[in-house]
Amino acid sequence: MLTDVFGIIFLLLTGIVALIVGIILIKEYMAKNSMGHLFIGIGFLVLFVSGVLIILFGFEILENPIIPPVAALIPVGIATGLLFAIYDDKPKIAWSFLSYELVMIIITSIIRLGGNTDTPLWIMAIHIPGGLVIFFLPIFSGENKAWMISIGGALISVGGMLLAFLKLSTPLFGIFTAEVIFAILPPLLLIVGAFFTLGLIYPEKWRIEVPVISAMLIK
Repeated sequence: MLTDVFGIIFLLLTGIVALIVGIILIKEYMAKNSMGHLFIGIGFLVLFVSGVLIILFGFEILENPIIPPVAALIPVGIATGLLFAIYDDKPKIAWSFLSYELVMIIITSIIRLGGNTDTPLWIMAIHIPGGLVIFFLPIFSGENKAWMISIGGALISVGGMLLAFLKLSTPLFGIFTAEVIFAILPPLLLIVGAFFTLGLIYPEKWRIEVPVISAMLIK
């Protein structure tokens, strides 16, 4: 179980935000049958579950071979949702992207379950395409303040790649030891959740109404 008080606080706040926003997104999907809301909602709910697992079992849970590839569903879900929302008239784009990512997740999971947990390149093959979609697509979408999602996407990609390099024999750049990475992750996840949430409140194509916050921000 995680014992760092500040880490627990950051993860609890992240979990609360992710759960509330995830439920709102799923409700939007059920009301409007909007695939964009569904997949972004899946990404938020996986973020919630990830935080809960770390609180309950500590960062040792990341040693589980299946956790890193499954946690990649956070950026994959959000990226897929954005593709559905922006290219709503061309759903094949989103389905093709999702198919690639799921194949990569399955391959990486099989490799890790086979005993080879040294898979940073495979993890990056999942995170980099999702990160690029989340970073660039909102910026060029023309949607109001969608760049906030881009910031969240850049930050979560950094977090994902740091986790991918945990198994290196020497710390990444000589700085990012496991202790440093584990100290960075809880506040980083909260910041990511905050930017993603703000990036869902303003844009028209994938807007959601977050109680209190939306009323405060949108006049």
